[in-house]
Amino acid sequence: MCKIMRGWKNIVITLFIIVNIHCGNADEVENEIELSGDLKELIKRITPGFEENLVRAFKNEGLRYQQSTNNNRNVKKLDSVLVSVDDTKIELGNLKFPWAPDFRIIKLSADLSMLCLDVAFKLGDLRIEGEYEATNMTLQRLLPISSNGRIETTFRDVVTRGKVGLLIEGDSFVPENYDIEYESTETSISVKYYINNQTEIENNVVRAKEDDIIGNAIWKQLKAILTSILHKQLGESIVQFSLTDLLEDEDQELR
Repeated sequence: MCKIMRGWKNIVITLFIIVNIHCGNADEVENEIELSGDLKELIKRITPGFEENLVRAFKNEGLRYQQSTNNNRNVKKLDSVLVSVDDTKIELGNLKFPWAPDFRIIKLSADLSMLCLDVAFKLGDLRIEGEYEATNMTLQRLLPISSNGRIETTFRDVVTRGKVGLLIEGDSFVPENYDIEYESTETSISVKYYINNQTEIENNVVRAKEDDIIGNAIWKQLKAILTSILHKQLGESIVQFSLTDLLEDEDQELR
């Protein structure tokens, strides 16, 4: 076991040097440090098993998180948003993201030599619920009226892609430094309001994501929530693996 740990220590030192260089953390680098052939081969051998276990753990952790969150109704709340278009002001309040997203794996692979993960997930349709109040300033000067009701903003076919950096803490990897982007094909907005306090009216509109002013006003907060959830799910998944155990089958190679 001591020989395994000594071998792993050498790998960790080499990886940290390389990652620091590529991340620009070294002040001056005269010669680029490359992995030895044996080290490259070792990392190549252990990567498929690590990826397979990570995919399985990530799926299991996702199911556990969804069941726990949805059963407890752990709703994520967003800050109020004020949107101004010409002389119309729309305030969105009591905004909620009511469900745990399902990060369905498109790609989840590891580049252990660079201490990073290449990720791509499909999240499907994501809905934000809340209330709105719309006021037209020109109309307000004539009549003191405004429109208010319920609003649902649904982002269609959400996908996220990018890279996640890995740190080594103790005997485990820890995901950090998320360089990921979110994409959505279009936004659907549904509003509900009452006429004469008894007749409910519902209207819907669908726009391309880039053309939707209201959706874009919410989008930044939603992305932050999604990244936070992904960080938790990925962190709980990856911390399950001991680096020592990862190299257990490589005992002879490290000798």
